[in-house]
Amino acid sequence: MHGIWTLPEKDVPVTLSYPGKAPSSKGSWREGVEFRRMNVPATDSYTFTSSAGDTIRTTTSARTAVDVARLHGVRHGVVAMDSLFYQAKPYEHERIRAELEDAVTRLTGKRGIAHARKALTWCSTKSQSPYESLLRVVLRQRGIAVEEQMWIGRYARPDLLWGQLVIEVDGDAKFAGNGQAAALEQLARENWIRMQHYDVIRVTPRELLRNEERVVREILDLKEHSSLLDAPLTPATHSRPISGEDWRRQAG
Repeated sequence: MHGIWTLPEKDVPVTLSYPGKAPSSKGSWREGVEFRRMNVPATDSYTFTSSAGDTIRTTTSARTAVDVARLHGVRHGVVAMDSLFYQAKPYEHERIRAELEDAVTRLTGKRGIAHARKALTWCSTKSQSPYESLLRVVLRQRGIAVEEQMWIGRYARPDLLWGQLVIEVDGDAKFAGNGQAAALEQLARENWIRMQHYDVIRVTPRELLRNEERVVREILDLKEHSSLLDAPLTPATHSRPISGEDWRRQAG
């Protein structure tokens, strides 16, 4: 629903609510479904007609993301909120943040609202994937603030940057299509980044989900090494440089 990013959780039910009514007894619930008593005002919901002709009422994308944070925690909430910005045009970002803020305000005093407030504070307009969002939050919960989508030269824009440590989150999409060509291009890009006096670490979603502590430890170890490097030959910038060396020509 809404194309919102989610993180995998085992056997998580679909949450349903009958507005203004107490949920039925738990013993009568169908498998994979849970009921909660929620007050969902009209401003937080909309209706649509399914392919089967049924009229379905659901929460808006902003309310859904806030509820994800409330009911499942900050990490899940940040991932959900980040996805709203990922799908949007830059001129829509202000509206989306306002909708999230309004939804949080309307739920003041409700269960888990502190999680939603923190998720709103930590969410980003720059994330390119759910696992990039997750890793950013994992690090932030340990007091590590990384920069997102910084430019190193005109043609390299890593996922995350911590000083002179480039952190890349590798999903299947990066190697879709011609996987071999994509891998070779990625290697050439990474070699060029290293030549500019940066260290590079790659993290997969599987590694992050299965052994978070080891991933963080490896990042910390490599960060210590990166602090010994000479100053960058190509400093990272928030905006794309007008000119600069093209590592792709060297790779070709």
